Amino acid sequence: MPADRVILLRHGESTWNAEGRRQGQLDPPLSALGRSQAEAVASALAEEAAISEIVASDLARAWRTAEACAERLGVAPATDTRLREMDIGRWAGQLRGAVEAAEPERLARITAGEDLPRGGAERLADLHARVTAAVAERVEACPGGTLLIVSHGGPVRVQVASLLGCEGAAAQAIERPANAARTLLVRAGDGRWRLAYHNYPPPPAAKIP
Repeated sequence: MPADRVILLRHGESTWNAEGRRQGQLDPPLSALGRSQAEAVASALAEEAAISEIVASDLARAWRTAEACAERLGVAPATDTRLREMDIGRWAGQLRGAVEAAEPERLARITAGEDLPRGGAERLADLHARVTAAVAERVEACPGGTLLIVSHGGPVRVQVASLLGCEGAAAQAIERPANAARTLLVRAGDGRWRLAYHNYPPPPAAKIP
């Protein structure tokens, strides 16, 4: 029996999140705060839900967050490279302000809805195609109950759009989740997915000295 509940979890803060850098598919680690956030959300999930399966992006910031959850939940995590963040090519590693200053016209066209390759790499349609396929397969393969997917801001938005039956462009209207925030979708009796909550904040993390 496939999963009837899906929890989408964005990874904890990375060192580049803290610096305001665009990440894409480059692989900075979790920051000290990010590690604390991962432990905190793992504790919250252990109290709230019985997780049947955990699948995560293989990028370190998502995988380490998934490992923290797996340790508390007693479920071995799997990886799926299709859950990686969007490939943003030449933008990866750059400060957000630097990209905005260097390519304002391209960013304006993207903001207006034109699906251009981000940094010369993936389009939103590319992200939607791979994430949609991954989510559909993982939901069907899950042994019932709740599936926990640990990934990134872009894929979480696309996953929400996909499960709600929306086209890829609709993902841009969905609020980008905060680090370690989670989203819950529940399958209704008619087989359709319902959004129970989105961008639910994790409990306060321990202060970092």
